Amino acid sequence: MARNTSPAMIADYETKLISKKVLAEKLHQLVEQLSKKENE
Repeated sequence: MARNTSPAMIADYETKLISKKVLAEKLHQLVEQLSKKENE
């Protein structure tokens, strides 16, 4: 980001980020679903 980006904008952006734990869980679920479809 640009150096002149306001702290309020950065804070707003950070609140919209998905936590890495949630992303990892979703990725794991997706991999499980795809592997189940391949085994059918």
